[in-house]
Amino acid sequence: MARMRDPLTFYESLHARYGDVVRYRALHLSVWSFSDPAAIRQVLVSEASAFSKSPVLKRSDMLFGNSVLISDAPEHARQRRLINPAFHRQRIAEYARAMVDETERLTADWADGQTRPIHEAMHRLTMQIAARTLFGSSVEDTFDRIAASIDTMMRHFPLFCLPLSHAWIRLPLPTCRRLRAATDDLNQLIFGMIAERRADPVDRGDLLSMLLSAQDDQGEGPPLSDREVRDQAMTLFLAGHETTGNAMNWSWYLLSQNPQAEARLGEELASVLGERAPTLEDVPRLRYTRAVMAESMRLYPPAWIVARQALRDVEIGGYRVPRGAMVILLPWIVHRDARWWPDPMAFRPERWLDDEAGGAESGRERPKFAYFPFSGGARNCIGEAFAWTEGTLVLASIARRWRLRLRADYPDPPPCAAHLTLRPSAGLDMTVERRG
Repeated sequence: MARMRDPLTFYESLHARYGDVVRYRALHLSVWSFSDPAAIRQVLVSEASAFSKSPVLKRSDMLFGNSVLISDAPEHARQRRLINPAFHRQRIAEYARAMVDETERLTADWADGQTRPIHEAMHRLTMQIAARTLFGSSVEDTFDRIAASIDTMMRHFPLFCLPLSHAWIRLPLPTCRRLRAATDDLNQLIFGMIAERRADPVDRGDLLSMLLSAQDDQGEGPPLSDREVRDQAMTLFLAGHETTGNAMNWSWYLLSQNPQAEARLGEELASVLGERAPTLEDVPRLRYTRAVMAESMRLYPPAWIVARQALRDVEIGGYRVPRGAMVILLPWIVHRDARWWPDPMAFRPERWLDDEAGGAESGRERPKFAYFPFSGGARNCIGEAFAWTEGTLVLASIARRWRLRLRADYPDPPPCAAHLTLRPSAGLDMTVERRG
């Protein structure tokens, strides 16, 4: 039961007591937790073929279908080939304008000294960005309906953690009825948009156009069917807005508690942007802004846990992991390990600039998988470049004009809700102050 109530503390205590390799049983499952970067690399890269996605994600096919998030090889490779063009640089350039426009629209009615629920604002913002980049302008009239369905689906996601969840969800219980109704409503909207696009196959510059026109030039598989387009669209929409929204929330919290970092961010934005809004061309110059996001995801990785299930017996970290066992990899633990991160609990965005410039931390032997907020290997997050661009532009767009101050009675460190993603469980009510 402790695992269900507070999984972060549970895994922290296991790591503190037993080290980088922990084995325990959860009901009928053998569970292995690895916190050594070399073992993590084996699971995600060199022995990746020995693993499939976790049973929890497999059980959530009601939401994600057989999308790139869940599918196994070789279907996963085919789907990535078909989806990758949607994330090419020229496409991200078009999405970048939407990212900035939506952020500017969010802050248009802010006033100096107001207290706002920033956690709600960031999730609504990233949902609007996801909707606009995925579906274009066709969702403006239905956005509130989409947002309500998504909120219901995310709040009830823990149902999929239950054994026999497919049977549970069919029960005539109020919670299950709400989840089914929200999923059906969103399916109706997405399939309706797919039908409209099939009837008028014009490239509208959004992700849905790319999914519908995708051709597998390297393989022999067919284009995406309507059901496959729905599955990919739902996955990109749900996973994309949820993770980036949480990355933004934790960034604002950490900046509010670290005034020197917040001041340096303001200096960079004044130097690079002056009085104008950021563009995609500014992103390479906004090095400290990106470092803020990187450091935020180190301390509070939105995807705080990566889970796999062994398809066969496999040796990881010198241990034999049996077929059927669950393997848990924990960015929450590894990102805070003093072996890889000096002063690990300190929020220091400059540590990322040190690495680039040959500074204080660059001489440390830091393995690649000491940091893996987007997973890794062939199954790394397909929207990683999109997420870095979005996070940098949203931070820059807001922070060039506003400072955000956490309310005085907010607990520090904040309580975390560790479910599908890592959320601030108490919300984030913050006072907005006009910069300069």
